[in-house]
Amino acid sequence: LLLIKSRDPGFRQVSRVSLPAQVFQINEPIFFGLPIVLHNAGGPIAHAANLHLAANLPNLFELETVRAFYRTYFRELTDVTTEVVDGCVALPPDRPGLGVALNPDLWQRDDLHVLTSEGEGKAVNLQALGDSWSRPDIRL
Repeated sequence: LLLIKSRDPGFRQVSRVSLPAQVFQINEPIFFGLPIVLHNAGGPIAHAANLHLAANLPNLFELETVRAFYRTYFRELTDVTTEVVDGCVALPPDRPGLGVALNPDLWQRDDLHVLTSEGEGKAVNLQALGDSWSRPDIRL
């Protein structure tokens, strides 16, 4: 079962979907028995939220993310670096909230463009990195 956290109503709803598979230990390919896959193509704050959620889902199969993001601009935006080692990633530090904070210097950058969505379902979506496949520094 693929859940796109940034578009889902909230953590409680994700937990409700995963609960039947957890309680009944169902691993058959039926709706409530499917392993949970969390999908995140959002920024570092959404990534931290997904990491916390993933750590609390016993039937989690996979947390998808975009390596081009956490290898490049995530490091510029927050005070926490995401490192993937042998397919695993650690939770953000044990601090209030999600454990990450935006880099305060971010707001002083000359090249900063602040974009605001115009309402629900109208989020601004730009390709921050261009063609990530042409960048050897972010490919495996």
